Amino acid sequence: MITIEKNEQFALIDIDSNVLNETLAKEIEKKVAVLYREGYGNYIFDFKTITEISPEGISLIKKVDKLCNNENGILAITTENEGLIDQLDSAKIETLVIMGTKEEAVEAIYLNELENDFREEEDDSIEESGEENASDYN
Repeated sequence: MITIEKNEQFALIDIDSNVLNETLAKEIEKKVAVLYREGYGNYIFDFKTITEISPEGISLIKKVDKLCNNENGILAITTENEGLIDQLDSAKIETLVIMGTKEEAVEAIYLNELENDFREEEDDSIEESGEENASDYN
């Protein structure tokens, strides 16, 4: 069973299953596509009950992680299962965030949002100073 909780900054997808298999991965992918069209760029996958991920599940995680990166967002997976963490690490998804709790995942998303805001402000100030300097030469 999949439960979705929406917040202004992220969508929490709670997955109540032992295995993230092909069928479940397809269902989650459809739900993420709808959420993406609604404007979500940050996702938390709560894997508290997941003990195994199929290759299709790993593929889903890679797709969603790439989607998040394209939106300057993050995909955070919550689990304390060491075997699952090892499996995710071995999948070599460089930007994937793995946290122990939902609260830690939420904090990671808020920090990422702050970093994005800071970068935007920094880019804006660089553009403004560049425009001012350009007018000095006219």
